Amino acid sequence: MVRVKVGITLTEDTLARLEEICKEMGLSKSQALSMLVNKEYIQKYQDDNKVFKA
Repeated sequence: MVRVKVGITLTEDTLARLEEICKEMGLSKSQALSMLVNKEYIQKYQDDNKVFKA
């Protein structure tokens, strides 16, 4: 799967939460964001059978 670099702007509070998630799970910021985005997407759409299949 091809990866694309993106830039995002976070509030200080959100960045602190992200850093805490990274610390607790042993992930990079990029890995943690990918995990959270994918988890949210799957939870929202799996019941509607709309989950994107790569």
